[in-house]
Amino acid sequence: MLQQMTPVSPVCQISCEGALVREFVQPPGLSIRPHAHEEATLVVVVSGAVYDRFGSREFPLAPGDLLVRPAGEMHAHRYGAEGAHVVAFSFSPTALEQPVPRIRTGSLRMGTHVLLRELHAEDLEGPVALSCCLAEVLHELTETQLRERAVPTWLRRTRDLLHDGSGLKPSLHQLAALAGVHPGHLSRVFRAHFHVSIGEYMRERRIQSAERLLVEGRQQLAEIALECGFFDQSHLIRAFRHTRGMTPTRWLKMRGLYNRKTMAE
Repeated sequence: MLQQMTPVSPVCQISCEGALVREFVQPPGLSIRPHAHEEATLVVVVSGAVYDRFGSREFPLAPGDLLVRPAGEMHAHRYGAEGAHVVAFSFSPTALEQPVPRIRTGSLRMGTHVLLRELHAEDLEGPVALSCCLAEVLHELTETQLRERAVPTWLRRTRDLLHDGSGLKPSLHQLAALAGVHPGHLSRVFRAHFHVSIGEYMRERRIQSAERLLVEGRQQLAEIALECGFFDQSHLIRAFRHTRGMTPTRWLKMRGLYNRKTMAE
């Protein structure tokens, strides 16, 4: 059995609104000796088996399970015969505004595929989307029930902020502060009423802005990409293909718009 003090290096690592998100692929049979962290950690198991030990009690974790490792608490963990694929959120203990259970078993409501998709997203909304994931998972641990049926006024105001056309990209915590609600509550209520996460909504708005400029036909594709907040022309094409199933050129041709500056990709 492999035994070492720390896990292998993360395959992916992103900072988002005070949290550090890391993705690990742990080798079979790895065992980590007892240690503690200054920050709190939330672990989501994507695949494989994880066994966390706190004192004399061991918690077995399966895919979809959630585990909270409190700040400063000694623990050890080991991985099953097939290793494990996990995502770990490290954050300040103050983010836990109320007690949460140590472990929650069962499938992650948002789906681990959503978590991985946001972790590897190649756009500016990635950190906001990951913050939404963390807020929703923490809210899920407390089992807070959604009681609001009609779209609340504060939620309409939040959505309007994403439509103001100023080019600003507010963080989840900024949006929550303006709405006067907890970030986790905002994220869950937004998804419940509009059927997408805040990050997905922001991405769609960017694509819609690009579509409007494509139809106007006054700018090259590279110019449109930069104006709409994409890294470059290739980034816009990838995002367009992902959301619309085709390139911008194909999208224009299907609308009979052939003689446009944007036809050159």
